[in-house]
Amino acid sequence: MNAACTLNLADYVTHEELAAFLGIQKDTLKKWRCDGKGPSHVKFGRRTLYPKADVLDWIEMQRRRTEPLILASRPHHCQMARTAEPQYLGTSVKGGK
Repeated sequence: MNAACTLNLADYVTHEELAAFLGIQKDTLKKWRCDGKGPSHVKFGRRTLYPKADVLDWIEMQRRRTEPLILASRPHHCQMARTAEPQYLGTSVKGGK
């Protein structure tokens, strides 16, 4: 066997193993595959395998950063200033039409 063409099945997880690991239904994983989402996979006939390294890379790409909420610079919607007279379709309540 050529050294450049070695395949170790221990480097792959099955469809069922990955769904269980991610805590999702197998059908969800299948839909992701059909939609071009989810980690990359290889097909051997009817068998779908996922390279562990690609799964880990895909998981890392799912990371989302949250921005810190700065309360001092943004007033809460309940604290926003209100106008003295409410406006309805361009007229004031007190001013009539």
